Amino acid sequence: MGRLNKNTDFYNALSPDYDLMVNSSAYINARKGILKKFIREDYKFAADIGCGTGNDSIALALNGLQVIGFEPSAEMLHEAVKKTAAYGCHAGYVNKPASKITTDYNHQFDFVISLGNTLANINPPELKKSLHKIHAILRKGGTLLLQILNYGSLRKENKRVVNVTESGGKIFFRFYDFLPGRLDFSILTAEKENLKNHDLITTRLYEYTKSGMTAMLKTAGFKSLRCYADFNLAPFSASSSKDLIITASK
Repeated sequence: MGRLNKNTDFYNALSPDYDLMVNSSAYINARKGILKKFIREDYKFAADIGCGTGNDSIALALNGLQVIGFEPSAEMLHEAVKKTAAYGCHAGYVNKPASKITTDYNHQFDFVISLGNTLANINPPELKKSLHKIHAILRKGGTLLLQILNYGSLRKENKRVVNVTESGGKIFFRFYDFLPGRLDFSILTAEKENLKNHDLITTRLYEYTKSGMTAMLKTAGFKSLRCYADFNLAPFSASSSKDLIITASK
C-alpha cells in the first residue's frame, strides 16, 4: 500500500496522465453515444458532477447541450479546459465539489450526471450534502444519471486488479486493497523503458451499496429511482453486476 493521499491531492497528481491512462478520445466517442440515449429532446442544460478532465462534459456538449462541470481538483480542471478547446466545443467548469455548489445554480439543469465512480470518492456525510445540492440544481422533471462500481461483488470476488494499460511510454497499474472496513484505491505509474522510475498514489474510496445509495437519494428528494447493471439498462444483480447505474428524477 502507498501513503494515503487526500482525494483532491490524488487527482491533482494524476491529472497529467489521466487521459493517457483512460484513452480519452475513445472514451469520449463511446460516451457520446451512451449519453445520447438518456438525453430527451427538451433538454438544454446539463451538469457533470466530478467532471475530472472533462471527458463526459465534452460528450454532453457534443450532444448539443450547454454544460457546466463541477470538480474539486484544480489540476484536473486545467486539463479539461485545454481539451474542451481542442474539441472545438464549449463547457464551463467550476472548481468546487458537489457539496459546495452555490445556490445560484439551483433549478438550472435539465440533466445531471455523475459517472466514472465519482460518488465513491465522497465520504458519507459529504455525500448526503452533495445529493441535496444535486437535487437543488435540477429543474422539476429533470433527470439524474449516476454510476458507481458494485463493490459488494468486487470485494466478494477479491478483484484487486482494476486494469493495466499502456500509453505514451508509460504503464498504469490500477488496483485495490480490500481492508477491514476500508477500501484503498492505488495507481502505480511506471516508465515502460525504466520500470524503476515509477510513482504510486493511493486514496480512499467508499463502498456504497444499492440500498444505501437509493436511501440517500430518496432522502435528498429524488423519485422514480431505477437501478441497472449497465448503460443498456440490464437488470442489476448485487452479487454479480460490475456497475450500479441509477436514474432518478426531481
